[in-house]
Amino acid sequence: VKAAADGLAVILITHNVHHAYPVGNSFTVLNRGKSLGTYEKKDLSREKLLGMMAGGEELDKLEIELKEMNRINN
Repeated sequence: VKAAADGLAVILITHNVHHAYPVGNSFTVLNRGKSLGTYEKKDLSREKLLGMMAGGEELDKLEIELKEMNRINN
């Protein structure tokens, strides 16, 4: 926080939204080295950021596939 107040840019690399969201002003989300975009904090809720960091749509698709496999196997 002091660094930002002094006008310095700070880059924090983390997989933990609880570390990033309180101190960040903008967020660039990477997935396997590819950018999913850069978002200003005012335009991105903690929940949306968490979903993007956790895999978002990929996890939703995986969950559907696992449910279907479970349905077929039971």
